[in-house]
Amino acid sequence: MDPQNQIRQRRTELTLIVGFLLALVAPLVDMFVRPSSARDTLPELRQPAPPPDTSLTPAALWYFATDFDAWWKDTFGLRDKLLFGHNWIKLFVFGVSPSAIVEFGKDDWLYYSGNNAMEVDLGLAPFTQKELDAWVRMLNARRRWLAARGIQYLVAWVPSKTILYPEHLPPGHAITGENRVDQLVHALGPTWKDDLVDFRACQFAEKKNDDPAIGDYAWYRLGTHWTERGVFAGYLELMENLRKRFPEFIPRNRSAFKLELSDEVGDSWASRLYLEDWLPQPTYKFRLQRRWRAETLGQVENFVRSERFVGDDQKAPRMLMFHDSMGPSMRPLLAEYFSQTTAYWQFDFDLDKVEEAKPDIVIALFSDRSLAYVQPRVTAAEAGADVRDTYSRAKRLHFDVDCAKNEPRVRPQGDAELVLEDGGLATTITEVEGTLLLPRFEPVEGETPVLRIAIDAPFDTKLDVFYKTREEPTWNRKRAYQLELHQGPNEVFVELLAPGLLGDLRIRPGRKAGRYVVRALELRSAAD
Repeated sequence: MDPQNQIRQRRTELTLIVGFLLALVAPLVDMFVRPSSARDTLPELRQPAPPPDTSLTPAALWYFATDFDAWWKDTFGLRDKLLFGHNWIKLFVFGVSPSAIVEFGKDDWLYYSGNNAMEVDLGLAPFTQKELDAWVRMLNARRRWLAARGIQYLVAWVPSKTILYPEHLPPGHAITGENRVDQLVHALGPTWKDDLVDFRACQFAEKKNDDPAIGDYAWYRLGTHWTERGVFAGYLELMENLRKRFPEFIPRNRSAFKLELSDEVGDSWASRLYLEDWLPQPTYKFRLQRRWRAETLGQVENFVRSERFVGDDQKAPRMLMFHDSMGPSMRPLLAEYFSQTTAYWQFDFDLDKVEEAKPDIVIALFSDRSLAYVQPRVTAAEAGADVRDTYSRAKRLHFDVDCAKNEPRVRPQGDAELVLEDGGLATTITEVEGTLLLPRFEPVEGETPVLRIAIDAPFDTKLDVFYKTREEPTWNRKRAYQLELHQGPNEVFVELLAPGLLGDLRIRPGRKAGRYVVRALELRSAAD
């Protein structure tokens, strides 16, 4: 071999070796040079996995490898730089989305596709009849429960960007069928015309004011939420409904606000993808020219992402609001009209929060994409006589526990103790985590299970029935039915309406430590 060629080859090999070694060492060097906050998961709007437990306990040793792997993936050196390079190549070289839950359409418009949301928006995944019936029953039950307490109910659905801006969808995507909101409106019928607000019309009207030349839209081009123009259009639509209930409410005029270009990023997935410098987005804000007529008191104690307001007029009605990510920007606009406003970022209809807030009206404001993944559920307290009717039709018996013998067996969990006493299953819970695991059953397609519980309670409290589903096969307080208990004997019923229900049920006899006696546990199912 020519000596010059041999020298060049050796230099090339040495360069490759040095480059390879530097690539191996660079992440480690970065971990010492930059703080961990510079490369953690906060741009992705999630908390990084915690460091593994380094104690020598059996549990720590057993889970060390798994915990270390999760922590390392969220904190290794140059993580942010490598993710940027990976995402940049996928988007700008190959033209594919770097994320499995967002799709990039024409003109750099981004659309959310997680939780089956896009299929639902395009009409490709309509409600099944059972799913639709469950939603109708839930909303009717909630409205009846509130009406019995003199509380009004208003449900508002915010359309997704997929519906409002279909012209920017990726090629091959088109709206072909009925939206789930349409199905729900038709199924609820005319009795809901004053209690259901569909924001689509007002959002389409606001869209006509878009100015693409300066990037001013009713919805964020790179996000999944409405801009302040879209929010204000929704506010005016809500106020139109609220004025029929409270004629003294006078909405703010658009002239009270000034539209200004903001230096804030606004709602954008660019930062989550580490591409904020490559995907710019102008953001415009409404600036109120005069003062707000409501003062925020900050977060409700112990409830993250909640907020409480107090208005100028203490004789005005009180409002409680449940919402998803579409709601925070609406809070201050509505709070001006109420003496007190309490808002929770949650879908669950929490009876305790209603009773605590003592509102004159409850407003539920959610994105229509929640119809793709939220499981409707009705508590026994809400459903009332409907559950007893289903129970009376139930023909299939899954189990009927002989509480004097504990057959089939009920097993105590956590801090619960269980003894045969007083002709029933006496359980003493010292902590609120004490539960009872019921006999397993096999759900039958096309049938609705109904659980009957007879129980003596030492005081007024709530009993919780926890369940699992095929999509979420873990215990969680969000997957629970609440049943009101009064001091003394109780007979309560609950329908298990969750789609994909698994046959594992747990009950928490009460939310206070004490002694409870279970006298009947029976599960039947009725044909739909």
